[in-house]
Amino acid sequence: MYQIRQSDAARMDYYEGVPFLKAHDKIFQEHEGSRFYYYRACETTDNLKPTQQYLGYITVAYRDMDCVPEVYVEAMEAVETLETLEPQNRTGKFIKDIECWPAVMHPLLVKYESVCQRLVEMLWNVSLLTWMIKA
Repeated sequence: MYQIRQSDAARMDYYEGVPFLKAHDKIFQEHEGSRFYYYRACETTDNLKPTQQYLGYITVAYRDMDCVPEVYVEAMEAVETLETLEPQNRTGKFIKDIECWPAVMHPLLVKYESVCQRLVEMLWNVSLLTWMIKA
């Protein structure tokens, strides 16, 4: 568990897609007097695998933490990763209830959903301050 400020917790919500994408539920719990929360995906996906880059972020960070057991890091590093990152081929975040639309429009709506998701991914970690520093 990590102790973070409330402002950092709110920022974390945006990185996890909680406020507007509704990508994850924020689950609050308490254990031995300590309150904590974690994110849980709203939809389950069969055979979901992380990219090697994402898994690397996690395992490199864990290796720098004295409190994470070596056996756990090794188990994380052994997780099977995604071979190829393919464009998403479904709707749900931007186009709700695709079945309400005429079937002839479904391919176009899937493409629109994909474009919206790519746009969000491009803008997700961009800030005006970062742009000004780079300029």
